[in-house]
Amino acid sequence: RAQSKISPIIILQSASDEFSIEVTNELVEAFKYPEFKYEIINLDEVTTIPIPSGTNLLINTSTNITKIDEKELNKIIDYLGRGGNMIFFGTVTDERFAYIQGIRAGADYSIDQTVRGIKGVENIFPGFKGMEFYSNFSIPHNRLKKSSFTDQIRILATGVTDEEYPILFENSIGLGTVLVFNSYVLYEKDYRGLMIFLLLFTILNWNRLPRNIISNKPNL
Repeated sequence: RAQSKISPIIILQSASDEFSIEVTNELVEAFKYPEFKYEIINLDEVTTIPIPSGTNLLINTSTNITKIDEKELNKIIDYLGRGGNMIFFGTVTDERFAYIQGIRAGADYSIDQTVRGIKGVENIFPGFKGMEFYSNFSIPHNRLKKSSFTDQIRILATGVTDEEYPILFENSIGLGTVLVFNSYVLYEKDYRGLMIFLLLFTILNWNRLPRNIISNKPNL
């Protein structure tokens, strides 16, 4: 079972952040399918982020992670450099986190308020490449402009209305990998199921586990 093969996942949440609460609730529901073990850390209540030996994955769901000090940030960078994995649900607009997220030096952190939809670029799951998720009711992602990012990121999905706009991408830090969702509307109906499903398959790929341990597919 996945529970015995994947080390615990740490979810960084802020109880005062509506987006963070929404995303965390979706994660907790999704992790029931393959029975991933996880721990939720409330960023509003801690000054340190515990990363026990063997931690499989850090997931950040809140911009309040910017409140941590340099010591804690360096702890995360060291964890990644040694082969850890991290996911950002929504880009963080703080220069201290630029390196981790693949944001170029000197970026002005301008927000694009027009790009909508999601188009697959890589086959994270079979058939994803070239698939489009878009409707007349799709909401703009409202995150960083495409000019904000370095050329070193590996783009996994783009917008539909702008196929150069990175919605989902990977950034390498030493031996580790950071997955970034450049979107602030992940809990909206148009994107919710897809984003969670992409997350699950990414975790399985990182751990080289069979995909059939996801016994129930979230609604896309």
